[in-house]
Formats: sequence, C-alpha cells, structure tokens
Amino acid sequence: TLNPFLYARAMERPGWHPDALLRAGPLATRLGGGVHNYPNYSGHYYGRVSLRYALGNSLNIPAVETAREVGVAPFLDLLHRLGMAALDGDAKHYGPALAIGDGPVPLFELTQAYSALARRGRFLPLHVLFDAPAPRAQTELRSDVTSLVASILSDPDARSAEFGDASVLD
Repeated sequence: TLNPFLYARAMERPGWHPDALLRAGPLATRLGGGVHNYPNYSGHYYGRVSLRYALGNSLNIPAVETAREVGVAPFLDLLHRLGMAALDGDAKHYGPALAIGDGPVPLFELTQAYSALARRGRFLPLHVLFDAPAPRAQTELRSDVTSLVASILSDPDARSAEFGDASVLD
C-alpha cells in the first residue's frame, strides 16, 4: 500500500518515469545471521520491468530496490509528512522493506496519505470533529507525478500480471 508514495518520490528525481526499467529478478540480502529472500507475491520473477509495470503489479523486488535508490530516510520523511505517524521507528529500523509493508500503518493514516494523491500532491490532514479548525493543506508531491501514479493505479493492464485480467481491483 506504500508503493505509490515510493514511486511518486522516485519519479520526482531525474531519470525516473513510468517507462524507467527496474530490476525484478531474485533478490536476497543478509539479515542478522542469515539471508532473506524477497519474493514477488506470485513467486514469479520478471527480469527487468518498467516502473509502471512494477507499481501496477505491486512487485516487491523493484520496490525494495527503489527504496534503496531513493533512500529509506527520504521515503520515511515523505510518509511522515503525509500523516503516517504510526511509523515511529527510524529509517534503519525499517530498512528498504518499508516499501513492501515492514511498518504498521492504520487505515486512517493511509486514507490521509492517499487523499494527497487525489488532491494532486496536496496533503490535508483529515479531521473528524465538526467544530475543529480546518487544517491547512501542504503540497508534498508534484501534481504531474501524482497524475502519473493515478494513471498507473487505474489501469487494469498495468496490473494484470500479478492480479489477473478480471481481479477484484477492477
């Protein structure tokens, strides 16, 4: 659920765009005294794929690699600015696996963050009390990037490899 924000942050950098090629082959890293293998949800490896394909299919390996490239600290900083206060560890605590769910995020906080995508990059904290003062919106992501992310997430063809042609996502 955090991949859209990771890839949005990446696409704000030079050279990153929906057609950028990312590695989606086997990935293993040292973890403690052993090795952790990162699988994709389906267990399939795809070699090199476009960012669009990686995001649409929610592939784990390109997300971990992208988190390493973008930096976990800048990614975590963005998530905090998008209202994800439950992620109270530091970047080292989560590591690049933050991109694939290695951190608890309540639905309320996730909803706040996704609303920033719908607002073309402007984050506006949700408030539930009728008489509470209205918070001010802050621009956290570029509008051109949020449009690209929305295009990818709404495209059934971009997600068909992992989720099939007629998934519940339709």
